[in-house]
Amino acid sequence: MNYTNSVSVFSWQAHLRALLQPMDERRRVKFLRAILLRRNDLALELMDAAPGELFELAAFRDVVDLQAGRSKDGLLYRRILNGEFRSPRAWTRLAFQLGRFVIMAKNKPLASRGLLNPFAICAADDGELSLLFADRPMPAYQGYAAQRKDWFVKSNTQEWALPVGLILKAAATGRAVDLLGMTSAGRFGLAGTFGSLLRSGGKLPKPAGSILDRLLAWHGSKIEGYRSVRAFLVDVSDLEKHLARNSTTNAVICDVDMPKEAAERITNDVFNLVICQIPSHPEVVDDAMIRRALSIARLILEQKGAEGNTVDLVVFPELSVPTASIRTLCRFVRQTRTLVLAGLELRIVPDQSRRLNELMWIVPLDDDGQHLATLLQEKIHVTPGEGALRPPVVQANPAIIWRINGQKGRLAAINCYEFTDLLIRDLLRGRVEGLVVAANNQDVTTFDNLVESTHFDLFSHVILVNAEKYGGSAVRAPYKERWDRRIFDIHGSNLFAVNVCSLNLRDFRGPSTKEKKSKPAGFVVHP
Repeated sequence: MNYTNSVSVFSWQAHLRALLQPMDERRRVKFLRAILLRRNDLALELMDAAPGELFELAAFRDVVDLQAGRSKDGLLYRRILNGEFRSPRAWTRLAFQLGRFVIMAKNKPLASRGLLNPFAICAADDGELSLLFADRPMPAYQGYAAQRKDWFVKSNTQEWALPVGLILKAAATGRAVDLLGMTSAGRFGLAGTFGSLLRSGGKLPKPAGSILDRLLAWHGSKIEGYRSVRAFLVDVSDLEKHLARNSTTNAVICDVDMPKEAAERITNDVFNLVICQIPSHPEVVDDAMIRRALSIARLILEQKGAEGNTVDLVVFPELSVPTASIRTLCRFVRQTRTLVLAGLELRIVPDQSRRLNELMWIVPLDDDGQHLATLLQEKIHVTPGEGALRPPVVQANPAIIWRINGQKGRLAAINCYEFTDLLIRDLLRGRVEGLVVAANNQDVTTFDNLVESTHFDLFSHVILVNAEKYGGSAVRAPYKERWDRRIFDIHGSNLFAVNVCSLNLRDFRGPSTKEKKSKPAGFVVHP
């Protein structure tokens, strides 16, 4: 059905009641979920028509009945759908508050039966959680341990863990569908929760994924579920320490692991990089240009394959890849298992409130390259020109930097103007073996100087990929001899170029075949 804003609530309810007459429960649930996802503004008013046996939606109906005259602003699920907990720090605070909520004596009977329902929980400004209707606990969702305590639930996972896990998964993505729980059969999809979280837009560090894996442990998995709330709170405390070590006032580092190649498939430590210096905004960007660059990359890949190794990373500059090319890039990654970093074109969000300037990592999550993660990284610092657009580009929220952990080294990327932030460069110092700067920058001289200084400060490879119009792409590494340091250069305007560089990312974390400069003062390698 196709509904518009002019359709009244009463006509929606009439359609809903008509559809609820059949006995097909799966069809009813699918329809109700679609209403919630498509029209959040009408969802609460429609839920009063939901039948009582639909546990995952009955809470909505009860809230409608009971919240007359009460403020809706503190409802936890509303704040989750508004995306308030998507940043790593806010997500961790919510996890801590949920653990405290569950461990309180008055909530133990409720939590021990798996009846922890986000639609009945209020969140105060200081993060403290409370039951909105303490005298009338809301029923749990369909699919919770309270409804079906069978072999789908791992025996060593306590009943409180699944509701907490579902609430935190929804908090990480901000998606209503994650807040609705699941059927028992749907629990099969919980294996590899962190990969699923990445694919659905969650932006959290790897330890947060481990916490979710343990909360959502299912029968047959090898993951050890939580036996107590205190064990869960210990992990949350460790996550807080991890964030303190891997964040600054501007950004948080979030890890993603590349699949480990079989030992016989890794012939050497050479890291092959393809730099695609192609047109960027405001030039016209199109899929044909991306396909042209990838065709050249494929030829390089075939040649490298014949030499016994492969291409490891393909990089496109800031604002150079149209959204129509994302499928093209994903198909390339599936076929070649090659990591891709792309600067996406400016996009306007659906509500027309702002533009997005994003980098996208396309990461294979398994050996055959069929499962991918498309990791979006919004621009943390916006230029005055971007802020003056209507609608404007705004600063990233949450502000994260993805770190890709591979067997040949750790990579991170930043977006053009962010290269001028000393705090971000200091955060990455000792935490990456290769820093990629995707740029659309006309001040080539300034960025040349930044590359020359930063590769020594970070004591790692620095890779700058600029737009075709301006040129000025470069790769530097802190070797002693200047001809070794200057790995790659291409200067001059209007140069379409696809080039390959061979690097050894591990050279600055151990023995090297080439003589290196002495480490900068105070330099420490961080895990």
